[in-house]
Amino acid sequence: MRNLLFLLVLTQTTITSYSQQTIALKITDSISGLPVGYASIHLKNKKNVVDADSSGVCNFTFTPDQSICISRIGYFEKCISASELLNNYTITLTPKRISLPFVFVGNFNSLIIGGGNKKVGFAMTAKMNERSGFASLIKVPENIGLYTIKEIEFLIRSKGKNNTCNPVRVQVCKVSEDGNPGETLMKHDIVVTSINIQKNKLNINLEEEDITISDRSFFIVIEWLTIPQGNINYGQPQICFTSDVKKDGGTTWFRGAFTGDKWYFPKAGQLGNMIANAEMLIRQYNDEKK
Repeated sequence: MRNLLFLLVLTQTTITSYSQQTIALKITDSISGLPVGYASIHLKNKKNVVDADSSGVCNFTFTPDQSICISRIGYFEKCISASELLNNYTITLTPKRISLPFVFVGNFNSLIIGGGNKKVGFAMTAKMNERSGFASLIKVPENIGLYTIKEIEFLIRSKGKNNTCNPVRVQVCKVSEDGNPGETLMKHDIVVTSINIQKNKLNINLEEEDITISDRSFFIVIEWLTIPQGNINYGQPQICFTSDVKKDGGTTWFRGAFTGDKWYFPKAGQLGNMIANAEMLIRQYNDEKK
C-alpha cells in the first residue's frame, strides 16, 4: 500500500511539473528596451513557429521541460529553458552590429529581372492563421558580375480599395547548397501591414539593406506571419501566380505548417510560379559588353 501511494504521488508530481502552460511573452531589445515586434518563437527542435505582434507580445504554450528559441532578422537568436519563463515573461534579444555600406561612385545601369511580365493564372494568400510563405528564384544574367539589389516587387490583385493586410515579411535570401532558400541577406526586418498599391504591384525599396553581391541567383521571399484567428483580414490583396509551370519551369518554393516549416519545391502542376521582380544596379560586368 505504501508503495502504491508513493507511486501515485510521484505520478501526480510528474504530471503537474510537465503540464502545459500558456503565457504572454514579451520580446524586447537588450539595449534600447523597446519592444521587438514580429519576433519569431518556436520550441527547440520543433519547426512550427508563432510570431509576436507589433508590440513584441505573443501568447505561447509550452511545458517547463522544453527549450524555447526566439529570433528576428537583425538580432542574434536566443534559446532558453522554458522553466526560466515561469518567473519572468520578458525575453531580451541582442541586436547585430550593422556594417557600413559599400560606397560606389559613378552612374550605374539599372536592370529589372524576374517573372513580372508573365500572364496571371490565379491569385491567393496562404493559410493566414499559420506561418507560411513563398520564395521565387531570380536568375542573374551571365554577363553581370557585381550588382546591388535596389528594389523588389510582387504583382498583386486587390478585391477592392482595402489596402490593409495581415503582417507579411519580405526579404531576399541566398540560395543554399541544396538549392532551397537559405540565409537571409537582409540587415533589417521588413514587415508590411499596409500595401500602397501602384499599378497592381507591391514595391519594397531595399537601398538601406545594401545587398551588393555577385551570386548567380537569389530568392525573393514573402511570408505570412501568424496572427490570432479573430484578427485575420480576409479582404486583403492577394499575390499573383502563373499557371503554366511546364512552359516556364518551376521557380517557386513553398513552406508552411504541413511541410514542418521547411522549404518545399512543388511538383509540376501543384503550384504556379509567384510573379515577382527584382531591380538591380549593375556595379560591374563580367565582360565589356553592356
